[in-house]
Amino acid sequence: MLAEMEFLLSAVDGLGLAMDEMVQVVRTVDSFVVGYTQSELSERQWRHFGQLNAAGKAGGARPPPTSSTSSDRASIVTSPV
Repeated sequence: MLAEMEFLLSAVDGLGLAMDEMVQVVRTVDSFVVGYTQSELSERQWRHFGQLNAAGKAGGARPPPTSSTSSDRASIVTSPV
């Protein structure tokens, strides 16, 4: 986790920002990426569920929950900016 933060901070180093501003930029980008990824995964789950339902294979089942946990967030791989 520390090595990841150092790597991400190095991406914004040299922009003339104070350390707290650099951390804020990294957190903002990270939040955007995580939120966007969760939204895309949720949409894919709903689309897949709709296809199953249309094919009669859902069997009255409900779509999977879309809430995330910290372990979900940890499994999302982000690439440097």
